[in-house]
Amino acid sequence: MLPDKQRRIFLYCRSAEEKAKYERLAKEAEVSTNKFLLNAIEMGLNPAAMPSVSNDVLAASQEELNKIRDDLRIARILIERYQEELRKVNETAPNLQIDRNLLELFRRAKKALSEEEICYELTSPKIEFMLDSEEDACMEKACMLESKSVSWNEIQTTDVEAIAKQLETLEMMGLITKFAYGWVWNG
Repeated sequence: MLPDKQRRIFLYCRSAEEKAKYERLAKEAEVSTNKFLLNAIEMGLNPAAMPSVSNDVLAASQEELNKIRDDLRIARILIERYQEELRKVNETAPNLQIDRNLLELFRRAKKALSEEEICYELTSPKIEFMLDSEEDACMEKACMLESKSVSWNEIQTTDVEAIAKQLETLEMMGLITKFAYGWVWNG
């Protein structure tokens, strides 16, 4: 079937670039160039003839907007909680430094730590040396087990007070919990 010559309009673009632009826009809209240009002319002459957004698209957009609002609300709540925790930490211990060795001790521990164990680990001098044989290694382990019993008299009061203050601060921060059998890491 041949096109009807009475319905034909010739349109000359101002430049080849303009023609390429219209063809690209028509391709993006997934319609022919003729249909794209006729729709553009109709919308320009009669804005009320603009296609309305379908109810499905509108409902999907509203649902997405509600989800984004919920996510934003949750994010705001989390930010408020983190700011409150930070404020508590700053009020609790503005100038107190937590000993990294104490934190590492708790992170490595697979069980609750008693006050004696914590004080021993943080105050006793660490001696490292090379062992020549397995027999020396066994002797070293036996000596270490014997030396685990530490006397409170051997630890300086200032060290114990500093450790106690740090344990108190960590407990207030919620990082450790005190039980009858010792301190447990929550982190």
